[in-house]
Amino acid sequence: MDCNNTKNINQEIFTADLGNSITIWYYIVSYEETINIIYSSLTANSKYFISLPLLNLMRHTVELGIKANIKSISQQSQAKDCLKKIEDSHEIDKLYNCFKTHLDIFLKNKHMVSKEKLKEIKDDYNKLKTLIDLFVKIDPNAQGFRYPTNKKGEIIFDTHLKVNLLDIKKQFDLTMKVLKIMPNVIGQILC
Repeated sequence: MDCNNTKNINQEIFTADLGNSITIWYYIVSYEETINIIYSSLTANSKYFISLPLLNLMRHTVELGIKANIKSISQQSQAKDCLKKIEDSHEIDKLYNCFKTHLDIFLKNKHMVSKEKLKEIKDDYNKLKTLIDLFVKIDPNAQGFRYPTNKKGEIIFDTHLKVNLLDIKKQFDLTMKVLKIMPNVIGQILC
């Protein structure tokens, strides 16, 4: 018996069809679903092993969502600010600022957007900012979720650092709603 298939599950289930993973949104939704699976398996004992990969995957998923939204909105905003920088950037706060710049330019150029819709959109990107600020506070250089030490060999996290995964997950869920609906909101404004 194979120790990686102790339940003797049909071999087909282990075949990953990576050829269908062709859009950024497929990645984002797949990562979000994986986060939900990992989070639902959290126990008092498993939290020590799950926390870092879970937080890293949450942060990475938000990063991809912001980049996808920037690309979508930049087509409408016609702004060239920061577009070249986002491809190689993992600085989530700078990516957020780029996203906000493009969204603000787009909204400014769309004079027919109601005040209510503007308020709704600004409330949404403030929700996004809340999670980004939290990630930056916990792990400013996006290294601590991946490595125990920085490039200088210094320990990244304070030995007394504790975070509430429930609070972060709630904020993550709000953020993902915003990131996933924003392209639709932009589409509605264009119509």
